[in-house]
Amino acid sequence: MSAALDSKFQNPHTPPQSGEDGKVRVVADENKAGQSRVYFGDGENDYLNVRGDAAETAQLADVIGKLAESERTVAKFADVPPEDRPFIICADAGKDCGGYYRADINMVALDAKKSHGYDLAGILAHELHHFEQHRRTEWMRLPVNAAEQIFVERIGESAADVAKYQYLYDVKDNPAAKEAVNDARNPFGLGGRQYFNAKKEGKSEGECVLAAMGGYASSVSNAEMYARNYHRDLFEVQQGKIDYWVKECDPAKMEKYEKIWAEKCVSDIAHAGDKVDETAYFKQLTTGLMSELPADEKITRALRDPEFDYVPQNAYDRLKLLEPAVEKFFPNQRFLQGVNVNVNEFGRHGVCPREEYDLYKAERDRQAAKEAAARQREETAREQLVLMREEAERPNSDWPELNGYLHNLSADVDREAAVEKSGAESALKDVDPDCLAAGDDGTALRLLWQKENKAFRAQVSGLYGQFKQNEAAARDDIKNKKEIARDKNDAFKRLEKVEQNADLIRGIVDDLVMSYPAAMRTDVRAALLKGVNADEKAEMPKAKTFKDKVALFFNKRTVNQNRAAVDGVFKQIQDKAAMAAAIDPAGFDKRLSAARQEADKAFADRTDAERKPDRLKQALNAECQKLRDTMSKDFEIKAGKMLRARQTRDNAAEKANEPKSQGKPPLQSRIAANKTGLMQKLQNQTARRPDVSQTAVQRMTQTRDASR
Repeated sequence: MSAALDSKFQNPHTPPQSGEDGKVRVVADENKAGQSRVYFGDGENDYLNVRGDAAETAQLADVIGKLAESERTVAKFADVPPEDRPFIICADAGKDCGGYYRADINMVALDAKKSHGYDLAGILAHELHHFEQHRRTEWMRLPVNAAEQIFVERIGESAADVAKYQYLYDVKDNPAAKEAVNDARNPFGLGGRQYFNAKKEGKSEGECVLAAMGGYASSVSNAEMYARNYHRDLFEVQQGKIDYWVKECDPAKMEKYEKIWAEKCVSDIAHAGDKVDETAYFKQLTTGLMSELPADEKITRALRDPEFDYVPQNAYDRLKLLEPAVEKFFPNQRFLQGVNVNVNEFGRHGVCPREEYDLYKAERDRQAAKEAAARQREETAREQLVLMREEAERPNSDWPELNGYLHNLSADVDREAAVEKSGAESALKDVDPDCLAAGDDGTALRLLWQKENKAFRAQVSGLYGQFKQNEAAARDDIKNKKEIARDKNDAFKRLEKVEQNADLIRGIVDDLVMSYPAAMRTDVRAALLKGVNADEKAEMPKAKTFKDKVALFFNKRTVNQNRAAVDGVFKQIQDKAAMAAAIDPAGFDKRLSAARQEADKAFADRTDAERKPDRLKQALNAECQKLRDTMSKDFEIKAGKMLRARQTRDNAAEKANEPKSQGKPPLQSRIAANKTGLMQKLQNQTARRPDVSQTAVQRMTQTRDASR
């Protein structure tokens, strides 16, 4: 059937007739506002009901027209009375799907923002199959074992998707449907690809349906999505509530109402019970998909295959938490025994028995706990390092707005890297003598940091002093700008009040002006305005042409009446500004516009002035940061030169076998000078120990001598 759309709404009382070229027709429902019948065939009952505005109705009619290209798709509901068929609307279907069917109100919703054309028609075929399923059996949230609930729901959803594949297969030769068909049978659309391949191999429709359902079930993302959507309470129950049921509740001692409530909560979330009859559900939920059913053993083999009969990992993990509560309230009942789990996470993908997954998850949890403990140790070490650095970089300032790490140079320096970067050996004269005289490198480095830090804080202090001056000037500017803004705003408000008063009398003035000939109206307004400004009764202008004199003569009575009305209202209002505004509205509008612009500019100036202190603070922090970065680099360079100079001096002193002029001699020199005495002392102490032989002492001595 043609997919073209004739969007013209016809007379609702016109008998339905097929349009030209078999186009679908839209007929407004005479009994229900906002509802229309979309005819897709010549028959009296060849229509579906849609609801929505004109644009939505046109979209839905286009989709229904495309759906009707598959005769077997529309034949599925041909025996359903039109009044029992679901009505169709356009609606947001949520993040995960393109449409849904609500059995409680018999409605199909299509999300035309996510899909369109033949793809959306395929979604409609899917949802209409749900309608057929709900007519024949209950299959969602069954009061059976939790794993079996998910199993039956997968049968229902995969069967509904087969309806979509069948539709797309029927329209595959239509060039316009090429994109939707390719999407259905691409490598990622596993169900559609399996169906198309099975059809290509010439298999029976029953075998094609089973193959497509198996391919659909292989999508663990779909399984997890439907588990979340169909079992929201399973994912929303809190761990604390489960722990309470398992650890604290005693079914024998619970209050009656509390026990009933707990049993209901547990039962609603995770029913206990045996397996369902998969062949019966298959036959009911695949209604209309095939004329000849596969053998029962083939159905059982395909549906009870672990790749189809499984619980997705997200649902299993939640059910596993509930297992102790279920066994407590429903002892000796089957719950999760023997189920398969579809694992979908990094490092593991595919279906495995529950026992294998439990072992895998336990090992994964142990490894995660081990890694968490290692991360905690690292975090503790980092926290200790941060505390040490905070101690070294403690602020030294009375400025709350700047008090922070900017007030001290960084105390961290990589000594080896600093020495390496210092280049050639520095002359001793280039290094601070106090640092050279320090007892060790650590003390020397700390002394250098203190001196550099003192110089840094002195420069920061100068920046802060200038900031305070600028801030004081900014505060004064804010005060002035506030006064100006207030005055400008008051002036504008006064003019607005004048405009309100002028609006009350503008009509009376306009009546007077309009009673004069057109050529005299400008002069009339000027005369009225002159009278108001002079605070006297206005003298009206004389007619200049014979035509105006004649017109004025015949309109004299109206002129006099309007003039009396104007004089009366002017005398009553006593507001010269309002009178002038009523007489010259264009001129007053210019004044009002100018006043508004001045008020807006004054407000903008005030706002800009109020932000200036913050900008000054930001600029100060930026300058302090820049200064800190520069001086930190200088400190690292000086530290490298100082450490290299100390090494050069110590090496020279050791070579000359001369003691340093200041501080202790190097450690290696002290060891070399006392080597003989130390070895003799070690031998004497070891000889007194009965468990160490003289040979061992000699061997230790020889080894130490060789190492030196």
